[in-house]
Amino acid sequence: MDITFLGAAKTVTGSKYLITIGSKKILVDCGLFQGYQAAGTRGERLLRGEPEIKIHGAMVPVRAQIKSLNSMSAHADYQEMLNWLGNFKNTPRKIFITHGDIEATIALKNKIEERFNWSCVIPEYSQTETLN
Repeated sequence: MDITFLGAAKTVTGSKYLITIGSKKILVDCGLFQGYQAAGTRGERLLRGEPEIKIHGAMVPVRAQIKSLNSMSAHADYQEMLNWLGNFKNTPRKIFITHGDIEATIALKNKIEERFNWSCVIPEYSQTETLN
């Protein structure tokens, strides 16, 4: 099984992953907006319920159900992440860090490897990793 990181790697919105299992391919398109949506952005327009939004210069009808999770925070700090990882009952084979400034992702990678001795990857756009 392989996972390929597509579209908006290292960002929160628009994250896409292609999972390949033999000849089967599954596209996971999160389409998830986390946290605050600034005024005038597509995310804010979707949350307001606009029937169409502009994408690449064209007006596109909104055909999705839009739900809001107002109580969810978009980010955890590195200590919260380490605490969360420390509660895992089983050791993960690999950790993928896909969001954040490069300095922050490298720092988190180093902390995880130092504290847990787990393998961490900061994937680049279109990078494919084999999952065993």
